Amino acid sequence: MRMRRAFGEPATATRALQRLQSTPLTLRPEYEGFVVVPSNIEGVEAAMMLGAGVSPFVAIVGPTGWGKSHLLRVAAEQAHIACGVRPKVRQGGNLIGKGRWDHPDPLLIDDAQQCLQRPRQYQALRKALDLRVRLGRATMVGFTGGKRSQVEALLPQLERWSVAEIPVPHQHERQAILRHIAEKEGLVLSNRLIMILSRHVDGSGDALVGLIQRLGLVQAGWIRFEDEMLALGIARPYMADPTHMIRWCDQVLDHIIEPLGLEGNSHLTRSLTIFSLRKLMGIGESDVSQYYKVEPGDVFSYEHAFELALQDPKIQRLAQVCRAGLDQALNSF
Repeated sequence: MRMRRAFGEPATATRALQRLQSTPLTLRPEYEGFVVVPSNIEGVEAAMMLGAGVSPFVAIVGPTGWGKSHLLRVAAEQAHIACGVRPKVRQGGNLIGKGRWDHPDPLLIDDAQQCLQRPRQYQALRKALDLRVRLGRATMVGFTGGKRSQVEALLPQLERWSVAEIPVPHQHERQAILRHIAEKEGLVLSNRLIMILSRHVDGSGDALVGLIQRLGLVQAGWIRFEDEMLALGIARPYMADPTHMIRWCDQVLDHIIEPLGLEGNSHLTRSLTIFSLRKLMGIGESDVSQYYKVEPGDVFSYEHAFELALQDPKIQRLAQVCRAGLDQALNSF
């Protein structure tokens, strides 16, 4: 009976709201990576309202990797805390003929968007949701992609549902998410590096987690200029344009060297850029050779030639100037 009172049939809206206000959203340690930002607060509130019994029917819509599955797990955890049961999060693509729909425990469905494009599954899900609503059984459904209007068309008795959207977070929100993930992984990133990664790393929150974990395999501290350059080299495959980092480095160094009027400007710029890409950023020979359309052996020759040239004090001073230029250019990258 406690389960039904808590998740399906609150005695009064006032009592349910009081419970919501007095009970914090409690997460198990493995779920604490979720970061509440303005763009996802609607989804967070919907999950809390489900747990408090304010809104027993919740649908969450949004792109992949930004927290829908996490909130479903949070709802399962809230059910466990409030009522002593831990409902399983079911996958929307495998619902037909899978168990009873009228059980009193909360029904949590993830990736239900697959049902929107498959008539048989669409009808099965709608029938199941209709039964849940009529019986007052708490239900939460997550949809990846798709339009809110499509989801609302699927839901029976729409006025009884709380439909929340979790959009792709803004850049400043991505910074907060990156900083939080790094802290959870025990990494320290410079503010500048966080700003650059939030601006240029493509994909979902899962990609951000993967990148931070990849950095963690190398070292924990990413504060100095050399650390930042190496981190950007590691992050290159996660960027929307993997060649952008190489092109940026090439343009910055060319802008520094060309006004100096040195003999062999072109070859010097190429050698210095390749040396920087390889030594500072750890970019592989094959990636550098593909960008410059040269053989991998030529990349080694350029790199080796600049290492030999560094014995000249003039080239040493040039390298210092270029390092300072790259450091300055990172501020606007």
